[in-house]
Amino acid sequence: MPVKNRRIPLLHPGAPCRGARNGIVTLAAAVLLLALGTSSTRAESVGRRLQLHADARPPAGLVQLSSQIAEMQRVMRSRFKIDTVYIVGGSARSVLDATYGFKPLEMRDLDLFAVTNTRDRTTHSRTRRLASELAKLGYRKHPVEDRLRGDPTLGAKGINHNAGYGFFLNRPGDSKIVDVSLLHSEAAFQLNGPLNIDRIRIPIRHDQSLLDVWRAMRGKSYRTAVRAGVVLDRDNGYVGWRTGRLKLVNPGDVWADVERMKPRLVKSYLKAGARMPRRLVKQLRSMPQRRGRQPDLELRYAQRVIDLPLPAAAEGLALLRRLRAPALQDPRLQETPRYREVARSVSSARAARVQGKAGRRWPAAGKRPPARSGLSVPRVRRARVAASR
Repeated sequence: MPVKNRRIPLLHPGAPCRGARNGIVTLAAAVLLLALGTSSTRAESVGRRLQLHADARPPAGLVQLSSQIAEMQRVMRSRFKIDTVYIVGGSARSVLDATYGFKPLEMRDLDLFAVTNTRDRTTHSRTRRLASELAKLGYRKHPVEDRLRGDPTLGAKGINHNAGYGFFLNRPGDSKIVDVSLLHSEAAFQLNGPLNIDRIRIPIRHDQSLLDVWRAMRGKSYRTAVRAGVVLDRDNGYVGWRTGRLKLVNPGDVWADVERMKPRLVKSYLKAGARMPRRLVKQLRSMPQRRGRQPDLELRYAQRVIDLPLPAAAEGLALLRRLRAPALQDPRLQETPRYREVARSVSSARAARVQGKAGRRWPAAGKRPPARSGLSVPRVRRARVAASR
């Protein structure tokens, strides 16, 4: 578990079937138990300490990102009457990390969501036409895909509930992928993201740019920015990200597709520097796989855990083994040099502990470990920086 009372400094940046019902009840209990350990008072305190100075300058890369999104916004507004786009999940955290000076603005993917308030066929048609229009801006478009989200309230029908449609874009020579999703409704949007850190949204309205949103945050604490609606974060996700206090607040995708979600959850906990609670490990191990398996996707997410820097990758592999993730049995993973390297690290650490040569476990990707670990704070900080890259 994360260490309590970890302080965040004030930074100055810029310088229904029976099985379904049983699953719902069990997961609801798990969510409640996970939520009990979080102090709302402490979260508010951290939210106040996160403050952007009134005279701050935009972090490097923000102006360019703002221009890229604005170009896409103009198409979405003029051709499809979409008034608001949202930067979500890991992309939103990257923007906030850069805003508050924790790290440079770097993201593997740019996740942009919008709500159409239309029915399935209309949403699909709009998504297909939007992909073609955005491709004219110099992007290479990928096929339109369903955006499946688990919805336990629908019982068996909720296993493959389609919340909308989306597609990926990329420009030649640019490794960053733009993930655009058009969801049917706000209710469908609420099904996105299992953890509190996944549910952060930065809304950009049709008369704004991302740079305008950033300016609206100047002179405010993060808590004030959330209250003003500049950032949407009702689950205290960003404070949880900064303090390692993760909560499972939306169990839908875990309920429907647990094998795909196992490596995703492991990676999230590691990158946040948090340890997955034992009760959640036990819960994930006992849950059935309801949706049809997607081995290629499971493999991709497991590979991302293995690709983390050591020692985070070693802790991730050990945790995936505890979770009995089937992706670990895939020869395509086992035969890679990186997997073998990480597996050797796990074996060496286990042998050293058994022999009494090491009385500590790996740091959880950089958050301050328990005092018994004997790790220095600077070393832990370096590990966190490495794991977050």
